[in-house]
Amino acid sequence: MSGEHGSICRMGILARPLFQTKTGRAGVSILRVALLAHGIALAACLAMPSRVMAQPPSIKIGDAVRRDVREIYDRGLQFLVSFQTEAGDWKAGGQDGPGATGMALIVLLASGEDPNFGLYSNPVRKALRSIISQQNAATGFFGNSRYHHNFAMLALAEAYGAEDDRNLWTGSETNRRSIGVSLELAVRAAITSQNENSLGAWRYSPNSNDADTSVSGAVLVGLLAARNAGIEVPDEVTDKAIKYLTSMTSDNG
Repeated sequence: MSGEHGSICRMGILARPLFQTKTGRAGVSILRVALLAHGIALAACLAMPSRVMAQPPSIKIGDAVRRDVREIYDRGLQFLVSFQTEAGDWKAGGQDGPGATGMALIVLLASGEDPNFGLYSNPVRKALRSIISQQNAATGFFGNSRYHHNFAMLALAEAYGAEDDRNLWTGSETNRRSIGVSLELAVRAAITSQNENSLGAWRYSPNSNDADTSVSGAVLVGLLAARNAGIEVPDEVTDKAIKYLTSMTSDNG
């Protein structure tokens, strides 16, 4: 699966709650809307053909999105935008950071609107600036946990090539870099952590020597998205991650 459809399907893989909050009703609602939108994207993906081929303009593939589904999605987008701060992030009940911002950004990018001139172009740029500005320039790591790093990396991969960097920065910000440079730094950070991990996988900290399937699966999805966007990710890296995940699979699946 390739192109726009492949991008949507990659996002659908993440339709499960990985951030949990005990406080902040607005924050919980924001994450629920983001996850609902991922679920809608996954459902649309399952209805698509397994391979997207070029067709004459007169031939249509797949059904149009139902009006009620589109309205649900639009209301969710409006909710997200209404809670975005001036700094470009979302206060997610104590779990705010580049990862939560990245999840919301992925939903905006999947709206079908032009990210440079469409309805959500300003919220998209604000979110991108927020994510990039929170990256450690020395290590390439985002936020204070691997989950934040993973979803920030995934969001940048989805934005890379779609968002025009010339429109991204206003000229007054610090810690400025292009989407491509930031994404490449994030990928290098993930690969460095894997190289230093005896299991060939990842956990919460950049220098963790243990691993779990949830974190490692999220890193792998981000790395595959970065590769699809054109960033070099060696086969050895993905092979080791898949080997770890396979080794953790029980006999009954």
